Amino acid sequence: MTVRIEPEQKRYFLKKLLMTYEIDHRETVWLLNYLLTDDALLDRIHFVNDVTNCPQSIELATFEMEWLEPFLYRKGRVETTDADRAFHALRLTEEPMYVAIHFPNRQVDSSYAAVEVDNPFAPRSLVTERWNEQTARTMYEDVWKAQTVERVKRLIDEALDRRDFEALHTLQQQLQRLQGGD
Repeated sequence: MTVRIEPEQKRYFLKKLLMTYEIDHRETVWLLNYLLTDDALLDRIHFVNDVTNCPQSIELATFEMEWLEPFLYRKGRVETTDADRAFHALRLTEEPMYVAIHFPNRQVDSSYAAVEVDNPFAPRSLVTERWNEQTARTMYEDVWKAQTVERVKRLIDEALDRRDFEALHTLQQQLQRLQGGD
């Protein structure tokens, strides 16, 4: 199942990218500005972390990522640095385009996270790795919460033994928050 990202979110991300980072090739800037003009076009654009095995893709890198190719368009086995070919492919076909943009701190950028989707063509191991990471994070959060609840319950018992009603009240409120009963 593919998650639909609204064109407004994609537009916000692209505007922020263009304002924040330096992009060397004016054709790339021109192409990104062209994307901003059309909601139907933005609907066909899918931002992915990696374009491996995508039937049609664009890979961009900002100036700060100088060791990477600044612009690369792929369709099938054809690969080119010509932004005009990507522009014509976007304009003349209705096929989805998968875009990977490399810029500093991409992993922690909230506007990028809001538009990034999983690459449906990625080798199974990449998808599985991401699922495992999310599962591990959820398990960690569940264990942390359970341990915290147990610790607060123990502290409540100790406060009762000491007849420290102020601490008891504070701990009961904390326990309610932890258990979702604000």
